[in-house]
Formats: sequence, structure tokens, C-alpha cells
Amino acid sequence: MSIHKSYKYILVALAIFAAQACTKGFEDMNKDPTKATSNTPSQMILGIERTASDIVYDNTVNGTIGMLYAQYYAQTQKENQSLYQLDEGSNNRLWALYSGPLSNVKNLIDINSVTPEPGAKNENAIANILSVWMFQILTDAYGNVPYSDALQGNKTLAVTYQDSKVIYDSLIDRIDKQIAALDTSVPAFEGNGEVIYNNDLLKWKKLANSLKLRIGTRIALADPAKAKQLISEAVQSGVFESSDDEAKFPYLSTIGSQYPFNDSSGGTPHNDYQVTATLINMLQQTGDPRLPVYARPAAATKTYVGKAYGANDFGGGYDAYSFPGAKVYSPTLPGYIMSYAEVAFDL
Repeated sequence: MSIHKSYKYILVALAIFAAQACTKGFEDMNKDPTKATSNTPSQMILGIERTASDIVYDNTVNGTIGMLYAQYYAQTQKENQSLYQLDEGSNNRLWALYSGPLSNVKNLIDINSVTPEPGAKNENAIANILSVWMFQILTDAYGNVPYSDALQGNKTLAVTYQDSKVIYDSLIDRIDKQIAALDTSVPAFEGNGEVIYNNDLLKWKKLANSLKLRIGTRIALADPAKAKQLISEAVQSGVFESSDDEAKFPYLSTIGSQYPFNDSSGGTPHNDYQVTATLINMLQQTGDPRLPVYARPAAATKTYVGKAYGANDFGGGYDAYSFPGAKVYSPTLPGYIMSYAEVAFDL
């Protein structure tokens, strides 16, 4: 063998060795030691509850859409949203329920089907009840939405937008199955991750029945006979009996764990919205004691003054009208899934 060939083989061997040396340990190096590589259902439930509440009570969903369209609030200087000129950024926010908490509900149930935790049966039932709540919000807001073939990843790229009646019928069936599945003789989530009811299965059952009551009330005009049946079944099985039964996500005063849209400093309110004349006038005319909760006195007059909705009139400035109440903007205001007041009203 010539010297030239010997050098050639040596260089090839060194190149192979160098390539192996350069890639050795890369896999471990690219792993973030601060992030979990797998999750358990008990670790996932808090994220599902928190993310769902954050989306529903986000300023774009609860404020720009909910409070404006109900004419509880009016915009201040820029009133395009009050005139129903909804921007797509606000409109798309609610759809994040699909990519976030609803997808994680499916993941939680999938994990329990492979490596079930001791409380898997109850965990799946709780996750499904939350899923029913989220899907009802979506179909109430948009009508036809993806449902049966949603959450399938790239398995189904062209999803079907199903009719609200079909979705409602399925939600009723799912609620009944979760009520039957909840079993107080076995555990639920481990640790303290489930914070809406802290694993109180009797209260989760009351929530499921109360959601069934809500569905019955919503279809009362479309199908009176079925609505009467659903309401009767829900009440007999057990709905909320007091405010102690309410389903709500508990936000904290700690920054990062607060209610999504709040006066974090406890000082002046956000200037995005002021309370409408529609709401304030009604509360005053009926002598409703909730007026000081819903609104603050206007700075200029120290009285409750509502702003005309969508009138493009801001001549008096911020001081002329009432801002929403301090409690409404509290960092620890809970994210309600369902209140006792709604149940009492429905009955």
C-alpha cells in the first residue's frame, strides 16, 4: 500500500471519528431539563381548567364580544367594536378552545386509556363535563362548529361543521354518561391540581345536572317537550342548591395567576370600557341594589352616568361616565363556569 493511500484511509477514519464525537451527547444536550417530557392526568387538569377560563374571560371574548354585544359596556374613544365591526383577532380567540383545553381533555383521556391512574374513571368524567361546557359555548356562539371529527390532528384536515341540534343531542348524551360514571367510592385526581371543586365528585355531579338544565332552558322554544323532560331530569338528579355549589375557577392575587382582565394595581380602572346608559338606567329605574357593584360613580359628578352605546360621542371624556365596578375588575374575581343565580333563574 502506498503512503498516499495510507494517508487517505487515516483521514477517512479521522473524519468518521470526528463526526461521531461531534454528535455524541447531542440528544441529551437538546433536551430542556426544566420541562417535563410526559404528563399525567393529575398534572394536566389544572392547565385545562385555567386555560379554558383564561380564554372565556379574556378581554377579547368577555369584553370586546360579550360585554359589548350585551350592551353592558360601551367603548370609550374607539367605538368600531361597539358598532359590530368585530376584528378577526377578537373573533378567533374563542376558537383557541380547540387547540388548547379541548385538545388537552382528549390527551388526558387518551393517557388514561393507556396508563390509567387509580381515579381514571372519575378523571375522565370530570374532563368530559368540562368538554361539554366548552362545546356548548362554541355552538351557542357560532352555531355550526366542528364536533364529532374535531380534535383529530392531521387525521381529519377537512372537518365537518355540525348543526347545533346534533351537537346539543350529543352533549345531553355525554352529560348523562358522566353523571352515571362519577363514583364517590373511588378517587379522582391525585394531589391538588383540580381546583374548581377540589375533587368533590358530588359537586361535579351537580354541575353536570346544572349544565343539563341550561341546555333544557336553551331549547325551550325549539322543542318544548324535550326541554321540559331535560329540566325535570336535571332537577330530580340534583342541580345547584346554593352559591356553595357554584363552578368557578379561583384566580389569585399573585401576578400571573390573576383574573385575565383586571386592575392589578388596585387603582384606576382600565379605560377601554365604560358602563352603558342602557344598563345604568335600567338598574336605577328598578332600584337594583347591584348598581354599585356593576359601576363606579363618574369622576366629574360623583353620580352614576351611563355612556350611550355606539353613539361615537365622547365629548365629556373619561370623567363624564361611569367605569365598571372595582369588584368586576378585581384580580381575584373567579372565572365562572356556572353560577347558582343562573340555576335559580332557569327554575
